[in-house]
Amino acid sequence: RWSESAGQAPSPRPEGAPAVRRPGGGGRGRPGPSRRHGGALNRRRWPPPPASERGAGSPMAENAEMASLEESFRKFAIYGDTKATGQEMNGKNWAKLCKDCKVTDGKSVTSTDVDIVFSKVKGKTARVINYEEFKKALEELAPKRFKDKSKEEAYEAICQLVAGKEPINVGVTVSEEPLGCWEQE
Repeated sequence: RWSESAGQAPSPRPEGAPAVRRPGGGGRGRPGPSRRHGGALNRRRWPPPPASERGAGSPMAENAEMASLEESFRKFAIYGDTKATGQEMNGKNWAKLCKDCKVTDGKSVTSTDVDIVFSKVKGKTARVINYEEFKKALEELAPKRFKDKSKEEAYEAICQLVAGKEPINVGVTVSEEPLGCWEQE
């Protein structure tokens, strides 16, 4: 019914009844625990537990190689992003890592292969990969890159390509002395 005196539509709730709040905030700019707004449903698995809790009991040389592999992952993960933590890598930086470390050779491993492997190892709705998924991606590419080696040897070889490397800055030149436009003689 329309209120003839005010000319307004009736309120959807009875007069004097309290406003109903939805659980989790919801509606009209009040973010609740939703995936979109980073609430309680968006808990990350990072940082990972320390190596001692992950069951790392391998020989020292392999541990050192894995440490340098992880360091390379972190360096490429933060490349070009000032807000990056180094815990997750996007597809662009994954492609750069593969190109800079010569994982892609243009014949047996192409940039398309690199993109396909990235899509395969990441989560269904994710746009980034973590270190564990990164290792899986290298494992996927290894037999393709080193066809003449066994799966384990190929993985070790691909890890050696990546370990200890950092992003190459193309087109960045460092001048030896300032241009001097502010200097007076």
